[in-house]
This record gives sequence, structure tokens and C-alpha cells, in this order.
Amino acid sequence: MDIEFLIISTNDYVVCLDTALDVDWKTSDEYDKRGHDDPQQFNRILNAVTLLETKPQHHLSSEMKQSFRRLLGEAVARALGGDYGNACTAVDQAKQFLTDRSREKSREWYLIASGTSAAIFALCGIAIWLLREKATPLLGQSALLFLICSVSGALGAFASIALRLGKMEVEAQSGRFLHQIEAFARVVSGAIGGFFGAVMVKLGLVLPLLDSGESMSLTMLLVGFVAGASERLIPTLISNVEESQVSLNE
Repeated sequence: MDIEFLIISTNDYVVCLDTALDVDWKTSDEYDKRGHDDPQQFNRILNAVTLLETKPQHHLSSEMKQSFRRLLGEAVARALGGDYGNACTAVDQAKQFLTDRSREKSREWYLIASGTSAAIFALCGIAIWLLREKATPLLGQSALLFLICSVSGALGAFASIALRLGKMEVEAQSGRFLHQIEAFARVVSGAIGGFFGAVMVKLGLVLPLLDSGESMSLTMLLVGFVAGASERLIPTLISNVEESQVSLNE
């Protein structure tokens, strides 16, 4: 067998990683005649190793993949030696190792994708602001402000993602593309929330006592940011408006 990394070599067995980083082992004729100390426990450990070995690992670097497979190889080596307790410990460590690396990569993908999406919105917002004198006659001042509030909502969504990313249960097994789509959708949803939040402020459905002018514009930007950061603000505001309409009809 072609050996990439030797884990253990004894008179009874050899455990290694082959050139494809698959766990491989070979036992002596004497060991085969004697058999395992506890065949059922050995088979359970071997099944666990095989299951982990077949899990998606495309997100792991070659060094990380080798470290993960070495842990699986150590589990097989301990099991062949009859040390089933430490073999189970090695399996658990390998499982945790894969989970931790998966979450790290998933958070990296999610943060990069959401940051890129938010940066695109921010650049659009800067362009709108720099061209506001030319754009205002075409779009109107209110529409221009709503667009900027959409940008504020997108930035709010990114801020929410960045602050909560460490607590999110994310996995890299689903692949990078799905993470990019989900992050982009979250930022776009924040932009939409920022737009509708600003519209509701403008219509007096939110904070109706505000006077028009600069204070209202700043409030619209703030509400847009909060609406983008919160997944519940806009549904809550819509629900409150519906309840108010029902009360008026009664």
C-alpha cells in the first residue's frame, strides 16, 4: 500500500494514510487468527470512522484534511490495540474538529459574501449622494431619500450579520455558493426593509409626531438602518398598522 503518512506500525498491525489521505491498515496473520478483543465495539468504532471519512470535506485545506484523517487513523489504531475508550475519544475529537473547521469556513464565506453585498449597496449610496443634484429633478427628493434609506437598511443587515455571526449555527457542508446566495438575500432583504421603514415614517405610520425637514430625514435613515438590522421590525410595524385600521373600522 502507498503510504502518505504513517500513524503506527507494530508487529500485529500497521495504520497509515494513503496518498489519497484515506485511512488504511493491515494486520498480521497472527492478529487475524487471534481476532479483536471486542468485535462489536471494534465494528462500532470502524463504522463511526467510515461515516466521518465520507462526510463532505471540500472546505478543508490539505493540511486540515490530513489532520482530520490522522485523528480517524488514531481511532483505528487504538481500536486495533484494544483500547476502545481512547478510540472513541479520538472519534469524538475528529467529529468536533470537522465541526469547528466547518463553522469557521462557513462564517468566513458568509461574512465575505454579506460584506461584498453591503459594499455594493454602499457604493451605490455614495454614487446617489454625489449625483443628488442631477438625480433629484429626475427622481424627486423623496424617492432619492428612500433609495438612500435602502442603502442604510443594507448596511444595517450587514451589521446584524457581523454581530450575530459568532452565535449562528452555520455549516460549510452545503457549499460556498449557497452561503453566498443566503448572505446576498439577507442584505437585499435589509435594503427592502430599510425602504419600507422609511416609507412608513414618511407616511406618518411610524413616529407620526415628527416634523418634516432634516429631523425626519435623519429619522428615516435611522429607521431604515434598524429595519435592515432587525428581521422582526417591519412585520411588527405592519401588524401594528393593521391592528390600528381594524380599531378604526370598529
